[in-house]
Amino acid sequence: MCHRFNVKQNLRQIAEPFENAQLRFDLVPETDRYPMSDVVVIRRDAETDDWIIELRQWGWLPSHWKPSANYTTRKKYQRERFNARSETVDSTWGFRRAFTSQRCVLAGSEFYEPYVGGGEARYTVDGGLFFFAGLWDHWEGDGESVDSCTMLTTEANPLVAANRTGRLRQPVLLTDIQQVARYCDLEITERSPLADLLAPLSEDAMTIHHPE
Repeated sequence: MCHRFNVKQNLRQIAEPFENAQLRFDLVPETDRYPMSDVVVIRRDAETDDWIIELRQWGWLPSHWKPSANYTTRKKYQRERFNARSETVDSTWGFRRAFTSQRCVLAGSEFYEPYVGGGEARYTVDGGLFFFAGLWDHWEGDGESVDSCTMLTTEANPLVAANRTGRLRQPVLLTDIQQVARYCDLEITERSPLADLLAPLSEDAMTIHHPE
C-alpha cells in the first residue's frame, strides 16, 4: 500500500502534456503527500472531454457515503481508502461505479514503500514525471463538500518485492500521455481494455533510493 508520495514538477510542467487543460488551482503543494493531503489530479470532463487539472483530497469518499457505526466520521472512512486494488476495482462495491466513468490520474515523481532494512525506500521512474492510476468522486453532506480520490495498486514488480516489507504491492504507474489518455477515456467502461495498464511497471524503468 502506497501511503506517501510527492511531485517535484511545477504546474506548468505537469500541464504541458495535456493540451488546453482547465487549471483549477494556482500552485502545486510542495510537501510530501500523505492520506488526506491535497494531491494533483488529472481527469477528463464528461461533457466536453477536455482535460481538467485540479486538487483533490487523497482518501476515497464516494457520493453515497453516510456515517455508520464503524465509520462515524468521513475522515475515518477516507483514511482507510487511499488505495484500491486494481485487480478487483471493477467488482468491489463502492469502487465499481466510479471505475466505469470516474477514472483519473494523480501526478507524481517519487513514492515510498517500507524498506526491508528499516525506514522507507524512495522510488523514481525514468523521465521524472509519472502518473498514478486512480478514481475520483464528489461528496456533499453536513454543510461540507469534498472532492476526493484514491490510488490503484497492483502486485509488486521484482525490484519492489525484493526491497519492501509487508504486503508486496505497489502503485499502478503510467508513464506517458498515451497511457493516461487511454486510462481516462470515458468511452471505455470495462476493465479488460485497460488490463495491460494495470500491471506492474517494469523494474527496468524504476530506480530505488535506499534510506540514508
